[in-house]
Amino acid sequence: LSVLDNPPLLVRSDEHITPTINIWHDENELVHWMPVDGSFGEEGANGLWKVPTAPSILQSISDFSGDVILHCILESGCKPTGEGLDASMLFDPVLMERTTVVGIEPIVFPDEESGVVSEENGKAVLDLIHIVEAAMNSSCEERNSNKLLIITPDRPCYDAAFLHPSQSIKRSSDMQQKQILTEMVTRNGANGSFTEDAAIPC
Repeated sequence: LSVLDNPPLLVRSDEHITPTINIWHDENELVHWMPVDGSFGEEGANGLWKVPTAPSILQSISDFSGDVILHCILESGCKPTGEGLDASMLFDPVLMERTTVVGIEPIVFPDEESGVVSEENGKAVLDLIHIVEAAMNSSCEERNSNKLLIITPDRPCYDAAFLHPSQSIKRSSDMQQKQILTEMVTRNGANGSFTEDAAIPC
């Protein structure tokens, strides 16, 4: 679906407020942000992200027969906002059956002083990725089809989840499921992005 031809889907609720943040870049082009007016409490994001979204997405693509690409910005880590339920759409078997490509942008916050994401949060990110892979693989096996999973962490998240020496991390080649191709593109601030094979400048 062309995003230019289709209006955004909004979660409507009289019990919640629209989450609002102040966002800025520092001198190193790293992104910082701060929630405004309780935006991440139960009346804001922490409540809204528990609302099931798969039915609304399925309704929006009901008249579309082509390939569907679903990109998700997911709260991750040990104690994610919304209890991680913003990822629930990825475990809806009907939606996964309709989806050809899934993109995951895991959001996890580093320590404010060190800029480092903790080992525990890195492991939680990796666990989430493996659960999503398993859900996608199940859908592939049922339909005998192939899917692409693209993971786009920022550099602190990547370092914690995929490079920490104590994690015994599975590399992308080990994470391949029979019918899923898993690729990773890491966002690296002012330095652009990188994959296992190439650097991508800004």
